[in-house]
Amino acid sequence: MRSWLTPHAGLLTQLAVPRKVLGNFLRLVQAEVREQVISCERCAIDSGRALTTLARSQF
Repeated sequence: MRSWLTPHAGLLTQLAVPRKVLGNFLRLVQAEVREQVISCERCAIDSGRALTTLARSQF
């Protein structure tokens, strides 16, 4: 009697490599997104300083 896993064992083996590649890709994307968020926060801080300076110069 054949196990029901037998036909799927090859499929699971084939999915292991793409899953590893996908995991690496997702980590790369996550790192890139974090870098962009940090850059945006820096821009917001710089913009906040500029607006504060501008407001002070108006009075």
